[in-house]
Amino acid sequence: MRITSVSYTRLKSFGHYENETIGGTAEVEVGDDPEAVLTTLQAFVEQQLQVLERHQEVQSDLQMLESKRRHLERAVDTMHQRWELGKAFLERFGVQVDEFLDDGVPF
Repeated sequence: MRITSVSYTRLKSFGHYENETIGGTAEVEVGDDPEAVLTTLQAFVEQQLQVLERHQEVQSDLQMLESKRRHLERAVDTMHQRWELGKAFLERFGVQVDEFLDDGVPF
């Protein structure tokens, strides 16, 4: 029996019901060793899987950083609000806070 093509497929689960199937089919030319062709195909699929995994890691990191950025923006907004309240309190007692600051904000 002559083998004319080989296939290799991998299913990768990323959790949260997210799966990706990566695979390929290669033709076995006359004189080629089918096992060598399959090994080459497996290496190709594994390389593509690593690229996909890295992409998922980067996406996950990006989501985490976006979440942290939003958290920090809320914290800065809160600090500004507290500063304005504190500044108003001091000014009621005659302390001109802006005299001590270059840009009006202590941070």
